[in-house]
Amino acid sequence: MKTIISMAVGIALVLAAATQAQAHAKLVSAEPSAGGVAKTPPQNLDLLFSEKISEKLSGAAVKDKGGKVIPAITMTEKAGKGLMVMLKQPLKPGLYSVTWHAVASDDGHRTEGTYVFTVK
Repeated sequence: MKTIISMAVGIALVLAAATQAQAHAKLVSAEPSAGGVAKTPPQNLDLLFSEKISEKLSGAAVKDKGGKVIPAITMTEKAGKGLMVMLKQPLKPGLYSVTWHAVASDDGHRTEGTYVFTVK
């Protein structure tokens, strides 16, 4: 009997952990893409997440190779699953990094990450 109860508790813990892992908003795609090359300077960056994110608690910043922040406005899009970063100035050729953070609107979990892209 103890073995069956132990197994049931173990299965419940595994399922609970799997449910919690799915609750985080993960970056699904980005344009320009991670490691990608933009042949023309983008006016906007689009980041799509695995679930709805909080507009007030999520954001992104674009930096040039020297670490200078590129002025931009960020807003949610695509039914609340995306961030659009509207650049206030054209990007010059070079390497750029995007640092993002997203807070899932349903449970408040925060995720974050960074990726780079190049403008030719």
